[in-house]
Amino acid sequence: MDRQISILIIDDDLGACETLSDILEDEGYKVLTLERGLQGIEQIKSRFFNVVLLDIILPDVSGLEVLRAIKKINSEVCVIMITGYAKLENAIEALNNGADAYINKPLNMDEVKLNIKRGVERQIILQEKKRLEQKVRETKEYLENILNNSADMIITTDIDTRIVEFNKGGEQMLGYKKEEVIGRHVEEFYLDKEERLRLVERVKREGSISVHETRFKRKDGSIVDISLTLSLLRNDSGEVIGTVGISKDITGMKSLEHQLLQSEKLAGIGILASGIAHEINNPLCGIRGMAEIILEEENMETIKEHTDNIIKYSDVAAEIVKELTGYVRTAEASDFESVNVNEKLNDAIKISKHSTRFEDVEIITDYQTIPLIRANSDEIQQVFVNLINNAVQAMNRKGRLVLSTMTSGDYVEIKVMDNGPGIPKGHINKIFDPFFTTKEVGKGKGLGLNIVYRIVTKYYGSIEAESEEGKGTTFTLRFPAENKK
Repeated sequence: MDRQISILIIDDDLGACETLSDILEDEGYKVLTLERGLQGIEQIKSRFFNVVLLDIILPDVSGLEVLRAIKKINSEVCVIMITGYAKLENAIEALNNGADAYINKPLNMDEVKLNIKRGVERQIILQEKKRLEQKVRETKEYLENILNNSADMIITTDIDTRIVEFNKGGEQMLGYKKEEVIGRHVEEFYLDKEERLRLVERVKREGSISVHETRFKRKDGSIVDISLTLSLLRNDSGEVIGTVGISKDITGMKSLEHQLLQSEKLAGIGILASGIAHEINNPLCGIRGMAEIILEEENMETIKEHTDNIIKYSDVAAEIVKELTGYVRTAEASDFESVNVNEKLNDAIKISKHSTRFEDVEIITDYQTIPLIRANSDEIQQVFVNLINNAVQAMNRKGRLVLSTMTSGDYVEIKVMDNGPGIPKGHINKIFDPFFTTKEVGKGKGLGLNIVYRIVTKYYGSIEAESEEGKGTTFTLRFPAENKK
């Protein structure tokens, strides 16, 4: 307390007042003396005193009445009752009405000084407590304002996953009122309830999760795509008391990303069509030739042989169309399934051969028995098609392409290796950036590897590129094995 401590003495014993005032002023206190209780009350109303030394018997009103008035005006004021007529019942009543101490006359100055010191110290503690309480209230209001004015959804839960806090951003995002969700288990709002359990396990291992893409159910039954940051919530002792999650609505972004992926597919349809036209034309010519022969053939054995050939040619054409349809169709975000990576690599090779001339490219496959991964099979195939096409084009359709798979801990690892010219060191850190391309103007949009990166990370995977100029490039992809996310 920086300012000078002020003391008010209310006592009709003028001689005692003067003596007491002189002693206290010598101690550095600022002192005012009054004879009457009503005067004292008016002074308390108009200014602040740290300590009041109050006689219990006054000429106008009772000291106890003055005590009650002082405490009503300002409960922080330290009031020390003094009296020359000591009675136990008076002491008890004074203390019950808020007196900080009760001293008998004649006054012992050491006792007076000690009680003043204690009273001021108690007053400092109370003022500091009030200040801290006010600061806590202001901080709480500030945090509540952040919570309620954030466009993001903020949800806190207790240790049993029950929702404790749900902000206005959450109300707008999910369509529920706060009172409708408080106390409910947060996993009820996940599209995949088991995912919540997996996320909590990851948070326990890693400390927090950032920009994790998942899906929630709105009150009206629709689905919202969100980017979630999830952390453990701890108390002052460091004990885990729940979780706090901040979610951003990325439904619009996911829709654009989905359209971009489909656009990248469709952009290659022109190239793909020219290759497929040639491959379909061959079986069609065979079918037509066999049919013309059958028209003039009378030998049933020969007719049967040509009929079998027509069926074989038809199957070839149907398989080509099937591959094209599977490649072009729009992959829905909800089409999550167990994906066999080895099969998707083989499918990607077939698709790539339709759209890119392999000529003298040697393809080597080294597949191990690996776990399944959880993803959208069409998007995983798109990743492999893009990487294979890039590799073949980089090698100028002459070289060796190695595709390998293996299990690495809880992950499935895929390598796509070529022995082409490699990527310059100045470009290796930019290849996943959108619109970055080293191809001539009009021959590349710079989106292929960016789309690859987005798909891989969407399924909690990683992709790395290693390259040495003149020796080739290796892309290493890792996806968590199913049930290991």
